[in-house]
Amino acid sequence: MLCRTLRVLMISRPVMMTNRATQRLRQLEESLAHSSMSNMSNSAVGMSTTNAVTTTRHLAKGDSLPPQNDGTLRLFSMKYCPYALRARLVLAAKGIQYETINCNLKNKPEFLLERNPKGLVPVLEYKGHVVIESLIVCDLLDELYPQRPLYSTNAFSKAKDKVTIHFFDSFTNLLRKMLKYREDFAPDQAVKFFDGLQRMEKDLQSRGTEFYSGIEPGMVDYMCWPWLERLSWSPQAGGVLSNYPTIKAYIERMHQDDAVKAVYIPSEEVNTFYNGLFTGNPVYDL
Repeated sequence: MLCRTLRVLMISRPVMMTNRATQRLRQLEESLAHSSMSNMSNSAVGMSTTNAVTTTRHLAKGDSLPPQNDGTLRLFSMKYCPYALRARLVLAAKGIQYETINCNLKNKPEFLLERNPKGLVPVLEYKGHVVIESLIVCDLLDELYPQRPLYSTNAFSKAKDKVTIHFFDSFTNLLRKMLKYREDFAPDQAVKFFDGLQRMEKDLQSRGTEFYSGIEPGMVDYMCWPWLERLSWSPQAGGVLSNYPTIKAYIERMHQDDAVKAVYIPSEEVNTFYNGLFTGNPVYDL
C-alpha cells in the first residue's frame, strides 16, 4: 500500500452530470456515415473481417521465423506488452484477421531486430511493408480498415483525442513506476501520478460520454486501456480509484467491451509475468 503521507494527495471529484443526447446523436451519425465503407476495407487489403489469430510460443534468439501465409497481416508481439496490446485491441475491435508472432524481449530473435533494430513490439508486417511504434501501427490499421472507425470524423474531436493520447503516453511511465516500485513510490512522483489521474478524470467528465470516444470505445480508449487495466488490478493502486469515480466507472464499462474481452489475459498471469520481469527473471510462456 502507499504510505499514509501520500493519501492526502488523493482528491475526489464529483461526477459531472451532462446531457449526452447531442454526443450520442453525433456518434450515431458518424457511424452511419461510415457504414457504407465497411465492405470496402477488405477488398482494399484483401482480407476477411474474421478475427482469426495464430499464436505461437515466444520465439527467441536462434529461432526461425515461421513461414507467413500469403496475404495475411502479421503482428510481432509479446503477450504481456501493453504497447503490443494496443495493436491487438484495434485488430479485435475491427475484426481483422492476422497472425501473431510472439517474441522473447529479453533474448530477442534476429528476425525481430531485422524489422526493428530497437527490438521493440509491436511490429506490423503486410505485403512487404514493415511498420513500427504502437500509435503509428494503430493509426495505420484504422486507415486501412475503415469499418468501425476509431476516430471521430470531426477534425477538432479527433485532435482532442490525439492530445489525450499524447498526454497519456507521458503518463504511462508514472503508472509503470507505481506498479513496479509500490511502497517505494517517491512523493514527488505520487503528486504527478494523482495529478495525471485527476486530468484524465476531468477530461472524461468534460466529454459527458461513457467513453472518451463517445458512446462506444474508440482509439483514445484503446490506447489508454492497457495501463488502466493493469492499474485496476493492482492492490497498491486500486484503492486510489475510489477517489476518481468517473475513471472507476469508466474502467468497469471498458471491461465489458467486446474487443477488451477478446484479448483479455487473466490478471494473475499478467502479474506473475511482471513480478518476474521486475526481479530480472521474466517467464514468457506461462
